[in-house]
Amino acid sequence: MEWKSLALRDWSLRLLSLIFAVMLWFFVVGEEKAEITINVPLEIVNLPQGLIIANDIPSAIEVRVYGPQSLVRSIATERISKVINLKGVSPGKITEQITPDTLPLPKGVQVLRVQPRFVEIELERLIRKRLPVKPVITGKPAPDFKLGAVYVEPSYVVVSGPKSEVDPLKGVKTLPVDIKNASSRVVKKAGLITEGTHLNIEPSLVEVRVEIVKIMGEKNVKNVPVQIDVDVPGVVWSPRHVAVKIRGWVRILRRLKRDAITCVVQATDLEPGTHFVEPVCIPLEGFTVLSVKPQKIKVKIPKSAAASAKRPAQKKSEQ
Repeated sequence: MEWKSLALRDWSLRLLSLIFAVMLWFFVVGEEKAEITINVPLEIVNLPQGLIIANDIPSAIEVRVYGPQSLVRSIATERISKVINLKGVSPGKITEQITPDTLPLPKGVQVLRVQPRFVEIELERLIRKRLPVKPVITGKPAPDFKLGAVYVEPSYVVVSGPKSEVDPLKGVKTLPVDIKNASSRVVKKAGLITEGTHLNIEPSLVEVRVEIVKIMGEKNVKNVPVQIDVDVPGVVWSPRHVAVKIRGWVRILRRLKRDAITCVVQATDLEPGTHFVEPVCIPLEGFTVLSVKPQKIKVKIPKSAAASAKRPAQKKSEQ
């Protein structure tokens, strides 16, 4: 009796399985079909150490699928990807063929089209190189100012990438630093750019310091009065005017007049007689005297000057 009971139970399970399979078949076959295009991301795994991908590869492939509406919808919402395994590859070019059987799609879904069908991957040796940073400056400073020294910190960066892209590089340029209408030092953070597209730069950000300096010029100021530092009757000096060549900021230099310069002959300690003395010319602060013409002033000190200089001392001794 037991074997009959087991046989009956086994038969019941088989019957239920058959019914479920038939119902599923009718559900799948009888369900409304749908056709959509999905983007399947490409996932690169097991890239050997010391190698790098040296070309642009698509981030995803376009797949046209057809099948039961429920399955097709589930594919659109699930995160499926096409994995390309690079384990054990060597430098060079490899071609990965994308076929329906290599895509992780559920049964019952038909692949109508794959685009692209082939993915080419170029592998090169990964190299590193220490390169100088070359700042790129744009714009012009304010009027009467000019570009001075430019400093970068750090001045060198490390570039890594495919050998074919890194080898030709002589330096790394910054993104443009604008100094338009600047009248003082400009300090900015700047990113770095290179001609290659598969490069990594460390650090990727540098500080650029641009010195903005005044434009200096020269001017010959004529007929500058010459004074003498003694007030003694009979002292004579000539010429009474000189030409002074000065250097300074052009903005002030353009409108600078002779009264902005003081020229003095120091004759306090001179003995009676004729002397040739270089005048001392003092310009405005920030300006420099380059030359004075004539270089020397003729000074005549009379004998009476010595007597008048001694007279106060004699009166003091008498007291």
